[in-house]
Amino acid sequence: MEETKCPCCGSTVDRDLPLVSRETNLVTYGKQTIKLSPAQTIIADVLVSSWPSMVANDRIIQRMWDDEPERPDISIRTQMHRVRMVMRQLGFDVASVYSEGYRLARRDLPAAVRA
Repeated sequence: MEETKCPCCGSTVDRDLPLVSRETNLVTYGKQTIKLSPAQTIIADVLVSSWPSMVANDRIIQRMWDDEPERPDISIRTQMHRVRMVMRQLGFDVASVYSEGYRLARRDLPAAVRA
């Protein structure tokens, strides 16, 4: 189990998943902390809090916008690209579930994260 420091208060949190802070827009896992945009933080938070279940596109849209934008699929894909890169650095993949949504998946952790 990973020992993670909360980016808000600094307390130790034992988790097998990244810790996402909506207040600071930081995602932390092990000894790595990465800054996200507010939109990317929302997506990361929904994925982590729903793990291991799939998150429907509609749920992501509801969390990101009060009023649905004209082309939410393009906006989500753009933000999801960065979230995928960050999660990959932390040892996770974000899998697309065709026309349904996304799912966070653990993968073998790289040596930098295990240290």
